[in-house]
Amino acid sequence: MTYDDLIAAIPSTLMAQNRTLAEPDELQRVVRRAEDEIIERIDHDAFRARLDGHIVDPANHVIDLSQEARRVLEVRALQLVIPDGVYPLERREVERLNALYFGGSMGMPRYYAEDDDPLLLRIFPRPDTTYSVNVSANIEPERLAPAVPQSVLTRTYPRLLEMMALKHGAHFMRNMGDEQRYGALADAALMEANAQLARRRRDETGVTSAQTANRVG
Repeated sequence: MTYDDLIAAIPSTLMAQNRTLAEPDELQRVVRRAEDEIIERIDHDAFRARLDGHIVDPANHVIDLSQEARRVLEVRALQLVIPDGVYPLERREVERLNALYFGGSMGMPRYYAEDDDPLLLRIFPRPDTTYSVNVSANIEPERLAPAVPQSVLTRTYPRLLEMMALKHGAHFMRNMGDEQRYGALADAALMEANAQLARRRRDETGVTSAQTANRVG
């Protein structure tokens, strides 16, 4: 599925070719509302990505992810890049690390902690030289538009996206019957997507299915 496929399907399926819904600007707003709801409700592990090449040094031991081009939903892991490979940084509470490194000692980083803002990550101990840090995170997907024909939603969850867009298109048309019908189909597709993501996390970590419930935040 592509963006063009989706905006062609919405008025055709809802029999709204000659209605306001068929206008390109309104169709784009419907698609955006569908994307917004999916991003809010789906397990964010659907949006795994890597942000490589963040630099820390003796003068700066904070990584600010709030300035990324696409919104970071959750931080999953940090890896320190060293000459012989990559070294995982362990996550700890910032209060504990501040106490542990109260004297401002420097060395090769071993830990990271979220500051007051979860997208501000402090590296401990303060780096003794310049290092590159790779960040694994769940990142908001690129939004569909005429210039962005595909995204992780069109490639991996096309039925969920289509049903959610039809739900919001029917809502725009004040067609309660279609809104409920496509809403139920979207909910079923969302449940299946979250179940698949939970199974993937279980297979990767070995924890039980009860511990892999949908995480939304």
